[in-house]
Amino acid sequence: MSDGRKNIGDLLLDDGIITQSQLSQGVNRQKQMGGKLGQNFIDLGFIGEGTLLKYLGRQFNIPCVDLTKYKFHPEKFTHISPEMGKKYQVLPLEERERGGRKYLFLAMIEPENMLAIEEIEFLTGYTIKPVIATDAQITSAVAKYYNNEDWVQIPPLKEKVETVQPRDIERMHDDSQIERMETDTRVGPMEKNVEMMAMFRLLLKKGVFTKDEFVKEVKHLKDWNK
Repeated sequence: MSDGRKNIGDLLLDDGIITQSQLSQGVNRQKQMGGKLGQNFIDLGFIGEGTLLKYLGRQFNIPCVDLTKYKFHPEKFTHISPEMGKKYQVLPLEERERGGRKYLFLAMIEPENMLAIEEIEFLTGYTIKPVIATDAQITSAVAKYYNNEDWVQIPPLKEKVETVQPRDIERMHDDSQIERMETDTRVGPMEKNVEMMAMFRLLLKKGVFTKDEFVKEVKHLKDWNK
């Protein structure tokens, strides 16, 4: 990977979770069918979602969460619009404030999606702290809470995985942990250039451009960089 991280296949191979043959099969299936490598391993029956969650957490050095352990109240969704939540497949878990700075812990399928994080930060004014959840749990939670499909149940994890409990999120605001998370999970230009973000927010407040125009431009740049 360009940022020096091992890919998910190599991590699983190093720990003996998959064999070299299975790694090759997964890579070949990904070339044929598309999708993410980890999901292809699941589809081939080589690993379960819990195992993938654990190793994605290790790959990106961020906490894993089990969404069945969290209670979702309407006020938690005041900062993330349904359109934004469905677009990026994200769920707000907890918000905290420390030293005059507001933090929003956000469950994501793709915590490496810096464009998503930067856009949400810009629109909400919160510093986003990504945590990772399984595709199945995020997809179900998005349907339940953004589409108001109350009958949808968030599936429990079928494998034992060390996850962050709601009561422990507060501990993530320890100074050393915040510093570690800033170093390990934040590599985007917006985080490195706070002045630029401040300027964008002022321009938005003064009506130089609208949120819709900003979102459209972000999408344009994202498509251009594919």
